[in-house]
Amino acid sequence: MNLESANQVAHEREVTLVICSERPADLEDEIAGLSTIRGYSLSPESSEKILDTYLDTAGRALTARHWALRIRKALSGRLIALKGPSRPTEWGGLERVEVEALWSRDALNQVLREVDNLKASSEARAETFDRDDPLETMKSLGFEIIQKRSLQRRGKAVTEQIGGPEIAELAIDDVTYQFPSADIIHSEVEIEAKSGSSPLAVQELADELIQLYGPELQRWRHSKLATGRAVEELLSSGKLNGLMKGNRLLPRAYPVIDELLGS
Repeated sequence: MNLESANQVAHEREVTLVICSERPADLEDEIAGLSTIRGYSLSPESSEKILDTYLDTAGRALTARHWALRIRKALSGRLIALKGPSRPTEWGGLERVEVEALWSRDALNQVLREVDNLKASSEARAETFDRDDPLETMKSLGFEIIQKRSLQRRGKAVTEQIGGPEIAELAIDDVTYQFPSADIIHSEVEIEAKSGSSPLAVQELADELIQLYGPELQRWRHSKLATGRAVEELLSSGKLNGLMKGNRLLPRAYPVIDELLGS
């Protein structure tokens, strides 16, 4: 959820469904073609390419505390986000604190204050600020890149009726992890409640999609960041052999990733 000002904190509430299919493109097209799910209206899809870069301190203090710091380049502009640890909810999704805002000096300073509160780094402020190059600014503050990925996103707004207010977003994501030795593709469906909306729609949409497309579509409890870390570890150890077709993860890769990541 993109926030207009840097002094807002939200709770991200979402469900992720991993695409465990031998025909991922066909399955994605089928889901993208849906106009209704369990009485909810889905808008025609919109498409965008998103570039995400995750950063951490040299000592990986954020990772150790299960926090994530991200710079995003999207159609809406450049954004900075800080996300807290995920916790499971009673309705079957995940919830976490999120601060996200358009890239600005004020937004950066708020994120840095939050990082300071986590005791994850020495106090720093955006005295050297490059409006056009967030990554160089972050590097100058001592942060290091820990993951790069691109998303080809097909998004659909969810409403209770045609023309009604958006209560959730359904996103079909082809995620390309950009590792030094290879690019690896992972696909998932993410359903996120809009700020101020009940998560009921998220729960019902996820349940219906699993009913329609399971076992090719399964609940996934890991973030894109954590999934990418596991994939990188398997790649570097040679254990991805036999778990990919071309550079795309096969369905049998996901139990291996899930076991590696644990609870």
